[in-house]
Amino acid sequence: MKIVHAFRTALIICSILYGTAAMAVPVTLQTNSSGVLTGAENVDVGGVLYNVSFADGSCNSIFNGCNSAAFAFHNSADAGLAAQALLDQVFVDGVMGQFDSDPSKTLGCTSTVACDTLIPYSPLLTGVVVVAFSGNVPTDPDGVANNSPQSSQFDTVFSPFANYAIFELASPGADVPEPDSLLLLAAAVGGMMLLRRRKRIAYETDFRKLDTAANSRRNHSAIADERESRVRASNRPER
Repeated sequence: MKIVHAFRTALIICSILYGTAAMAVPVTLQTNSSGVLTGAENVDVGGVLYNVSFADGSCNSIFNGCNSAAFAFHNSADAGLAAQALLDQVFVDGVMGQFDSDPSKTLGCTSTVACDTLIPYSPLLTGVVVVAFSGNVPTDPDGVANNSPQSSQFDTVFSPFANYAIFELASPGADVPEPDSLLLLAAAVGGMMLLRRRKRIAYETDFRKLDTAANSRRNHSAIADERESRVRASNRPER
């Protein structure tokens, strides 16, 4: 049980270190002079950091003729994670602005009712692309759809409810930073040291108990010997 407890302690320490490292690169929201949200830096999508910017237009005009080579994501799972990351990390209320409560504060969306941010990831047919999108709706729970066919000519300029998100790697191969291996080793060693210390304390406690018991037995034996000696002396005949 002590080994299991020490192992759990080490895991907890590692988790804290990991969380601290992950928060070392905060999301930076970008706004224009009017306080409108134009994008964000260091958005964590499945452990990889991206910069994102918002734009009005069509898939054709924004993504080089709606070419899949211009897409940051190429399957529904990754595009869905990106859409969820926008809701969790970018469309938030804070000191920079009320970007969750008021969708019109995001570039490309002028409606206060809803803003659907489109993320294309796969051409389907000629003139049709599959998109994921994050639905920022103040009056209802926000949601993500990751398998929605869309015309590549659909132009969000004419829709107050939609825009496009352009994702780019924050830097080549930028991953969410993990704790240094030495820190993990230190956590493991700390857990083992804690285990050894507890074992030593338990051993010393048991030894003191045994020593006390032995002393008690010796004292009882000495008292018994003294009593027996007195009894013999009292029974000895006088000369």
